[in-house]
Amino acid sequence: MAGMGGGGMKNIGGSTDQFYRYKMPGLQRKVCGRGNGIKTQLVNCAMVARALHRPAGYVCKFFGCELGAQTKIDDNTSMYIVNGAHELDVLEEILARFVRMFVLCSNCDLPETDLTVDRKGTIKQVCKACGCNAMVDMTHKLCTYIANNPPDGTAAAKAKGRKKESQKERRLRKAREAEEEDAAASKSKSRKDETPEERAARKARRAARKAAAAQSHDGSGDGDDDDEANVTGELPTVEGMTLDDAAPAGNVDPDELEWSVDTSAAAQEARMRELGSAAAILESGKTEATANGNHVEVPAPPAAPAVPALEVKQMESVPEPVSQPGPVPVAEVIKAVEDGPRKELATFVSVEADPLAVGAKALEIYSQDSAAAVSSVLAVMVTPEYPTATQDVARAVPVLQSIGAPLPTKAQLAACKFMDELADSGAAEAVPHVLKAFYDDDLVEEEAMIGWSVASKNAKARDAASPFIEWLENAEEESD
Repeated sequence: MAGMGGGGMKNIGGSTDQFYRYKMPGLQRKVCGRGNGIKTQLVNCAMVARALHRPAGYVCKFFGCELGAQTKIDDNTSMYIVNGAHELDVLEEILARFVRMFVLCSNCDLPETDLTVDRKGTIKQVCKACGCNAMVDMTHKLCTYIANNPPDGTAAAKAKGRKKESQKERRLRKAREAEEEDAAASKSKSRKDETPEERAARKARRAARKAAAAQSHDGSGDGDDDDEANVTGELPTVEGMTLDDAAPAGNVDPDELEWSVDTSAAAQEARMRELGSAAAILESGKTEATANGNHVEVPAPPAAPAVPALEVKQMESVPEPVSQPGPVPVAEVIKAVEDGPRKELATFVSVEADPLAVGAKALEIYSQDSAAAVSSVLAVMVTPEYPTATQDVARAVPVLQSIGAPLPTKAQLAACKFMDELADSGAAEAVPHVLKAFYDDDLVEEEAMIGWSVASKNAKARDAASPFIEWLENAEEESD
């Protein structure tokens, strides 16, 4: 076993200034084992990494990449090992190279930088001293390790879990995540904050659940549940009765609570009798009223022809509201369209909520033509109005992802051309929002968006998209 080697505090970056404020402990190593099992243990790797504001695994892995040796990293026990016997001066030279490449700012040479990993795996150094934001050398093998194990650790588990994920599994996962987000958003928002579209969607979901429950029965449809579900609306005011008295017992979700009007024959006769008694009071000529706690007598109205007795007639049963079958329909998806395939797709969307099924149906209708399928999906599911279009595109994204993520080249162009239709329909304000949704969900690549903005002859669409396109071009220049 060899000795540990160097110690004491050293200036970070090799500065010779004795008053330099940025210091780190000298690297210590211990060579253990013999023969094929010989290895070098980095004794104080955790302390050195803490002084550099980097994870200790980065430092150990850098040694392995530079020396071409396997490494063992165990953050729980602070055990960092590099296979083979390595001299201390060689290790210190490699450590200095790590500091230059992944610690020091490329602009001010100060070690006040943080590493960030974006969604595309690009690693950048952000300097807290001068504000420089520069990309590291992405050709180094350590970058792969950093991308899979980012500094904040948030994406490490996800990256390992998705490494062997197939394209189909990825689409299913994204569709499930979108449905869970929609469900969480609908539960967290009270009914007072609902938009008209969300209220319509909630009522449609309720009607769909009732239709599914009715189909699960024997089909007789003459039970009490069907009678109570004939008419839905606000609870009628009843004297001496509060909402707490009328509420059902047990833990009931307020969003699932449904008030209904009893339309049975007995209830209708009772309401008609109440109307008859009220008319009799008015006919008697005197009505007592109370105003501000004082008893007031209202004089009888002038004589009038006798009011004939109210005739109680059997009211016809109120027909059940016609609800659209199947899962929740997209708002206003069935539109007056001319071509048959698009209308067929709109009808299918109104009864089917599974994004994978809708995407497969669109490809089937258009004979696997992805560009035509994407154009039809957007035309059917996205209402050309602002801001409705920005809400509808969130529901269309999982369907487009089932066709391809990213979409095929011609399909990307078709998605961009839909911006021209939005602008022509008076919804130009929605264009940048829709483009950003395509960009965030990896549906349309930057080159396709920029190419469309150059080739498009629709001035309204180009002007509306120009802020987003400029941001996209600047982001590409910074990454270059």
